[in-house]
Amino acid sequence: MQAHRLGIAAAIVSLLAQPMSRAEEQPTLPAGYEATGEIRKCLPAHDIRETRVLDDRTILFRAHVSDYYLNRLPRECPELKLEGRFAYELRGTDDLCDIDTITVLNSSGTGPACLLGKFEALKKKQP
Repeated sequence: MQAHRLGIAAAIVSLLAQPMSRAEEQPTLPAGYEATGEIRKCLPAHDIRETRVLDDRTILFRAHVSDYYLNRLPRECPELKLEGRFAYELRGTDDLCDIDTITVLNSSGTGPACLLGKFEALKKKQP
């Protein structure tokens, strides 16, 4: 019985020690965009022109005319994709940062509050 437990433990350790595949390391980007490699903690809120909720954990921000930033929340935000809209409140600065929260706006007013992640700069692919 002891040898059986050690065998299972060794198998688990072996699985955990294997490197992740490229697909697991880098979540997919929205169609038509590519990563630039730039990561930002904050965006100036006055530059944000549009937001698009992609799923319960991902929001695409457009700043200025053609600057795009993908924000992957650290955890899923219930109702975010379903409602497709959210609010945020700036706290003493003019920037929206990875330490700020968004609040889902739903039919009864406000829903869950969720923490933002870092902003990953994207560029549109050329057709």
